[in-house]
Amino acid sequence: MKKWLLQAIVVLVLLASAGCQQADAIAPEYKGPKLSIAVVGEIPTVHTKKVSFTSVSLDDVSKDLVKASQTFDALFVMKSQFSIADDDQYVPTYRSLTIPTFFIGTEQLYLPFVIEER
Repeated sequence: MKKWLLQAIVVLVLLASAGCQQADAIAPEYKGPKLSIAVVGEIPTVHTKKVSFTSVSLDDVSKDLVKASQTFDALFVMKSQFSIADDDQYVPTYRSLTIPTFFIGTEQLYLPFVIEER
């Protein structure tokens, strides 16, 4: 009886732990219109023909906000560029762009970049 009970417990533990395993999540392929994204910093590795990345500087974006907003669908600022992107001179740029700006790799969302220091 004890042997049977022990085997049943082992089987139950194995079944319960198998349900806890995470399957590799595969994101569905983007099927919308082609996107053009401006990137400040290193261009991310994405394997799709529907998204193109263009390396830009914050100075270029700041000089012509209208052109940047019309040319690109979004602006990615990569973590390696946060020390530059945090400069108060770029706050008006982030606020004036009509495209979304994403700070890739930040844990504090966007607030440090859009609030001027006093």
